[in-house]
Amino acid sequence: MKKARSKKTLYLHPFSYFSLMKLFRISFLIIVFSIIACGVEAQNRGNVWCFGDSAGLNFNTPGNIPTSFKANHLSKGSCVSICDANYNLLFYAYTQAGVIGPTTVVIDSSFNIMSNGSNIIGGGSYNELCIIPNPSDSNLFYLFTTAILGSSQGLYYSVINKTLNNGLGAITLKNIFISSTDYFDGLIGICHGNGRDWWLILHHWNGSNTFDKFLISPTGIANVTSQSIGINFDSDIGDFSFAYLTNKFISVTLNTEIQVLDFDRCTGVFSNPIIIQNGGFAAFGSVGCSVAPNGSLVYISNTNNFSDSLRLYQYDLNATNINQSRQTIFTQKVPASGGFHALGPDGKIYISCLYEYGYPYADSIHNVYSDNLSVINYPDSTGLACDFQPFSVNLGGQRTYWGLPNNPNYEAGAWLGSPCDTLVSLPSDDEIQHISLNVFL
Repeated sequence: MKKARSKKTLYLHPFSYFSLMKLFRISFLIIVFSIIACGVEAQNRGNVWCFGDSAGLNFNTPGNIPTSFKANHLSKGSCVSICDANYNLLFYAYTQAGVIGPTTVVIDSSFNIMSNGSNIIGGGSYNELCIIPNPSDSNLFYLFTTAILGSSQGLYYSVINKTLNNGLGAITLKNIFISSTDYFDGLIGICHGNGRDWWLILHHWNGSNTFDKFLISPTGIANVTSQSIGINFDSDIGDFSFAYLTNKFISVTLNTEIQVLDFDRCTGVFSNPIIIQNGGFAAFGSVGCSVAPNGSLVYISNTNNFSDSLRLYQYDLNATNINQSRQTIFTQKVPASGGFHALGPDGKIYISCLYEYGYPYADSIHNVYSDNLSVINYPDSTGLACDFQPFSVNLGGQRTYWGLPNNPNYEAGAWLGSPCDTLVSLPSDDEIQHISLNVFL
């Protein structure tokens, strides 16, 4: 017969008890916020990219080494994509270039136009789209679109329900008007500090220094909050980037107006603008920008319009004088114009370009400039140690233009230690003691 197991009593030294309580609280927070981070299906949602001339990259491989595939689209610029919880492509969207009007198309996971997924407002520019999951329903998604040209300029949204059409999804609301503001060609989604909601940020242009900020929460899309701060935008083309480790927001325009600001993910307030450059680089129209995962290094590339060298610069945000910290990573006269940047799931920064014969390429044009992306392999490293490899990421016969996916960081999660990381109530000390004792008995 089995001997009955006697009940044991656990005695803890007071110091051990309070150390255990602290450890449990920390572990509890990590588990909770891993679950709620910007939606319960947040893992690897940016792992599949679709851009350019039917180009696709899939990062769902060991080591996140991207593999190329052929998609079904032709776009020089604006594009976005999102995966499901199993890292499989749910859908993507892109804008058709050279047409004014409702030119955005949504493609489902079978690479066909999604039901009701055409004639969506969004012009043929470069950063006019953003997909944000609905915080109250994991089956619904907002597709935000802007148009900087034509009579439809402003901000709109459409709603995708992924459960419809046998799981391929369908557009249930389309081209819902939000604002008629003449926006800069750029919008960015930033996860709220609570790990559930989202900020959508846009900027006015034509001499304005005003940001518009929308809050996406379970109650819907909140009214705009505007803030005038930092540099005046005198160009309507450029790029935004954001570093979650340091809450640094980077903006750059075609007129080489480069600035860094702090962004509070709880309040949505910008502060401490630092102007890196306020125009002035001859023959150096800035378009692409990115910030290293560690949040301390910024990369800026130029368009060059084929008349000047293609350049990539690095700035150190920890330097006393950021502008003087600039290091030249790459400069070379090439028949290609530098495009936009995207931080990959592998922690590397990818950079697109436009071959000098422009959009659309003739079928016969295939070369090192059109058929490859460039990559910064170690973006957290200063100077040449960042290991920039130009035109080295092959697209498997597909081709790149200026645009890369404008995907938000779906894995950002809550801002731990901030005033707003409190979506879930913590157990009391008595509850923690009971749970802890049960664990160890």
